[in-house]
Amino acid sequence: MIQFIEAAQWKAHSATVGKKYVVDLRGSQSKQEILRSMGKILKGKDSPLINGNSLDALNDVMSDWFCENWGKEKQIYIIGWEVVGEIHSELPVILADIVNSAFFGAVYDKCLSGDSSSVPDEINNFSVFLVN
Repeated sequence: MIQFIEAAQWKAHSATVGKKYVVDLRGSQSKQEILRSMGKILKGKDSPLINGNSLDALNDVMSDWFCENWGKEKQIYIIGWEVVGEIHSELPVILADIVNSAFFGAVYDKCLSGDSSSVPDEINNFSVFLVN
Protein backbone atom coordinates (compact mmCIF):
# COMPACT_ATOMS: atom_id res chain seq x y z
CA MET A 1 0.00 0.00 0.00
CA ILE A 2 2.71 2.56 0.90
CA GLN A 3 5.45 3.12 -1.66
CA PHE A 4 8.32 5.58 -1.82
CA ILE A 5 8.99 7.35 -5.11
CA GLU A 6 11.39 10.11 -6.09
CA ALA A 7 10.20 13.61 -6.90
CA ALA A 8 11.23 13.22 -10.54
CA GLN A 9 8.92 10.21 -10.88
CA TRP A 10 5.77 11.44 -9.21
CA LYS A 11 4.44 13.80 -11.88
CA ALA A 12 4.76 11.24 -14.66
CA HIS A 13 3.37 8.53 -12.40
CA SER A 14 0.43 10.61 -11.18
CA ALA A 15 -0.53 11.58 -14.75
CA THR A 16 -1.37 7.94 -15.49
CA VAL A 17 -3.96 7.52 -12.73
CA GLY A 18 -7.50 8.76 -12.33
CA LYS A 19 -8.63 10.24 -9.03
CA LYS A 20 -5.71 11.31 -6.89
CA TYR A 21 -5.24 13.21 -3.69
CA VAL A 22 -2.13 15.32 -3.18
CA VAL A 23 -0.86 16.44 0.21
CA ASP A 24 2.01 18.91 -0.26
CA LEU A 25 4.22 19.13 2.79
CA ARG A 26 6.97 21.18 1.15
CA GLY A 27 7.42 24.37 3.10
CA SER A 28 5.94 22.96 6.30
CA GLN A 29 7.64 24.42 9.35
CA SER A 30 6.19 22.33 12.17
CA LYS A 31 4.59 19.04 13.14
CA GLN A 32 1.27 20.86 13.53
CA GLU A 33 1.42 22.17 9.95
CA ILE A 34 2.10 18.66 8.66
CA LEU A 35 -0.78 17.14 10.61
CA ARG A 36 -3.16 19.91 9.51
CA SER A 37 -2.13 19.49 5.86
CA MET A 38 -2.71 15.74 5.94
CA GLY A 39 -5.96 16.06 7.90
CA LYS A 40 -7.33 18.74 5.58
CA ILE A 41 -7.07 16.56 2.44
CA LEU A 42 -7.61 13.08 3.89
CA LYS A 43 -10.61 13.57 6.16
CA GLY A 44 -14.14 12.25 6.05
CA LYS A 45 -16.83 14.67 4.87
CA ASP A 46 -18.33 14.87 8.38
CA SER A 47 -14.99 14.80 10.17
CA PRO A 48 -13.90 17.98 11.93
CA LEU A 49 -10.87 19.93 10.79
CA ILE A 50 -7.99 19.13 13.08
CA ASN A 51 -5.73 21.71 14.67
CA GLY A 52 -2.58 19.61 14.29
CA ASN A 53 -1.98 18.85 17.95
CA SER A 54 -3.22 15.27 18.03
CA LEU A 55 -1.96 12.21 16.18
CA ASP A 56 -5.09 10.37 17.36
CA ALA A 57 -7.32 12.98 15.72
CA LEU A 58 -5.41 12.57 12.44
CA ASN A 59 -5.88 8.81 12.65
CA ASP A 60 -9.62 9.25 13.26
CA VAL A 61 -10.29 11.63 10.36
CA MET A 62 -8.16 9.57 7.96
CA SER A 63 -9.96 6.38 8.98
CA ASP A 64 -13.25 8.15 8.21
CA TRP A 65 -11.86 9.09 4.79
CA PHE A 66 -10.83 5.50 4.01
CA CYS A 67 -14.29 4.25 5.09
CA GLU A 68 -16.10 6.80 2.92
CA ASN A 69 -13.95 6.00 -0.10
CA TRP A 70 -14.11 2.23 0.28
CA GLY A 71 -14.62 0.52 -3.07
CA LYS A 72 -13.16 3.39 -5.08
CA GLU A 73 -9.68 3.41 -6.55
CA LYS A 74 -7.68 6.20 -4.91
CA GLN A 75 -4.11 7.34 -5.31
CA ILE A 76 -2.63 9.43 -2.49
CA TYR A 77 0.58 11.38 -3.02
CA ILE A 78 2.30 12.91 -0.01
CA ILE A 79 4.88 15.27 -1.49
CA GLY A 80 7.81 16.62 0.47
CA TRP A 81 8.18 13.57 2.69
CA GLU A 82 11.81 14.49 3.42
CA VAL A 83 10.56 17.62 5.25
CA VAL A 84 8.81 15.41 7.81
CA GLY A 85 12.12 13.89 8.95
CA GLU A 86 13.78 17.29 9.06
CA ILE A 87 11.14 18.58 11.46
CA HIS A 88 11.21 15.57 13.77
CA SER A 89 13.36 12.47 13.27
CA GLU A 90 10.68 9.98 14.38
CA LEU A 91 7.73 11.65 12.65
CA PRO A 92 8.05 9.85 9.26
CA VAL A 93 7.67 6.46 10.94
CA ILE A 94 4.82 7.67 13.14
CA LEU A 95 2.90 9.15 10.20
CA ALA A 96 3.41 6.08 8.01
CA ASP A 97 2.04 4.02 10.90
CA ILE A 98 -0.97 6.35 11.19
CA VAL A 99 -1.74 5.94 7.48
CA ASN A 100 -1.60 2.15 7.88
CA SER A 101 -3.61 2.24 11.08
CA ALA A 102 -6.31 4.43 9.53
CA PHE A 103 -6.53 2.13 6.52
CA PHE A 104 -6.81 -1.00 8.61
CA GLY A 105 -9.31 0.79 10.86
CA ALA A 106 -11.51 1.07 7.77
CA VAL A 107 -10.97 -2.64 7.03
CA TYR A 108 -11.97 -3.45 10.61
CA ASP A 109 -15.05 -1.24 10.28
CA LYS A 110 -16.09 -3.08 7.09
CA CYS A 111 -15.68 -6.43 8.84
CA LEU A 112 -17.74 -5.29 11.85
CA SER A 113 -20.50 -3.97 9.59
CA GLY A 114 -20.84 -7.35 7.91
CA ASP A 115 -19.30 -6.15 4.67
CA SER A 116 -16.15 -8.24 5.01
CA SER A 117 -16.73 -10.04 1.72
CA SER A 118 -15.49 -6.95 -0.14
CA VAL A 119 -12.25 -6.64 1.85
CA PRO A 120 -10.07 -8.97 -0.25
CA ASP A 121 -11.10 -7.28 -3.50
CA GLU A 122 -11.09 -3.69 -2.28
CA ILE A 123 -7.88 -3.73 -0.27
CA ASN A 124 -5.85 -3.03 -3.42
CA ASN A 125 -7.87 0.05 -4.40
CA PHE A 126 -5.78 2.38 -2.25
CA SER A 127 -2.19 3.35 -2.96
CA VAL A 128 -0.13 5.80 -0.93
CA PHE A 129 3.02 7.26 -2.45
CA LEU A 130 5.50 9.10 -0.23
CA VAL A 131 7.44 11.45 -2.50
CA ASN A 132 10.89 12.71 -1.50
